[in-house]
Amino acid sequence: MHEERLLIREKRYKIILKCLQAYIGHLVIVIKANTPGDDKHTREARFLVRLFTNVLKQEMTVIHEETLTSHQEGPCLLLVTPSWDATTIKQALVMIEDTHPLGRLIDLDVYQPDGTPLARTSLGYAERSCFLCEQPAHICVREQRHDMKDLVTFIHDKVHDDMQSRMTRLIDEVIMLELDLEHKFGLVERQTSGAHHDMNHALMIKAKDAIIPHLVNAFLIGLERGDPEGLLERARSLGIAAEQAMLTATAGVNCYKGLIFVLGLVLLATGVVIHRQEDMSMSFSHIKTMTKDILHEFDDHAETTSGIEAFEQYGIRGVRGEVHDGLPSVTKALSLLEPDTQLDDVMLRKLLQVLIVESEDTVLLKRAGSLREYQLIKDEIAALDMSDLTMVKHYTRSAVQRGLSFGGSADLLVATLFIHRFKLMMG
Repeated sequence: MHEERLLIREKRYKIILKCLQAYIGHLVIVIKANTPGDDKHTREARFLVRLFTNVLKQEMTVIHEETLTSHQEGPCLLLVTPSWDATTIKQALVMIEDTHPLGRLIDLDVYQPDGTPLARTSLGYAERSCFLCEQPAHICVREQRHDMKDLVTFIHDKVHDDMQSRMTRLIDEVIMLELDLEHKFGLVERQTSGAHHDMNHALMIKAKDAIIPHLVNAFLIGLERGDPEGLLERARSLGIAAEQAMLTATAGVNCYKGLIFVLGLVLLATGVVIHRQEDMSMSFSHIKTMTKDILHEFDDHAETTSGIEAFEQYGIRGVRGEVHDGLPSVTKALSLLEPDTQLDDVMLRKLLQVLIVESEDTVLLKRAGSLREYQLIKDEIAALDMSDLTMVKHYTRSAVQRGLSFGGSADLLVATLFIHRFKLMMG
């Protein structure tokens, strides 16, 4: 095992030198999880490398990157950055290691143009301390002062708590972005129930708070499994629990059943993406894999719902078709967003507009009363200028009077915002 690790490290150093030769005068930053144990290719290590890679990319220019992975050494990423000043870069890396909540669990090394690493101690910084005590880490390692199980448990708990906290905040944030948006065609707002007379802003918040822990667990299940095959079936009980928690919190009012399904799938897929160290764009493919058999529900159904009726009468597949195809309407909406796009009310309405026009919504079809009226409503939405607040307010009043519901598109908006914000956070 020791010899294998030495060979892996030697191979990594050769790749570092190759990068430095290809990019003369530049620096190579090595990002590696600081995790003990024989198997270092853990979900915690993958999360850490992904997180800190994105942190660094937001702070500096990256012109090339290399991904290295082994079970003996774990995931590792090399970033080539223009050579400003190696000392300044190392100082910035040490600051991240010492101040970030998870900084103790990551190693950020910098290699100078001549191939030599710049150690933190050479700049006057203290050696890194042990996870479990204040002693220098290398002494505890050499003398084996701590049980390996205690070290592994410490890292697992610290990363798990951070992931849970991050995902909770992010899910809460994107749901509230949709909920607090005003003048959105009859959906529930802070000051009005819109066309949803059994709901209000306070009730939606109760529902949100009830379902978020279950949605976070969907992400953790995807992260743990790392395989979209059969994942939806494994997570089905989680969706049922989320729905029951919502109904308990709202005294039986269905505020977010559709969101539990759509965002739950997105979170499962996101966990798989992190497990596999993939680009977030792969989440759509994983959703397709998870729902490849979902259209069979149109043939094998015990009761006739509005969704079944819409399919049998008009061939409209609704949210089942949307997820089966990998959320194409969400992909279309995301094309409007850049990393620096301001998510103001106008942009949020534009996203909602795209989702209403591009997706199939069986609830809207039911409220429209006919396929002709359903398509007419979509055409009306498509013609709106979202920057014209007078026009938007007028159509919103009309939608409320007509009892229209765009709840399905609101769910897709939350999913769109989650994917956008997650990419900003994790890359």
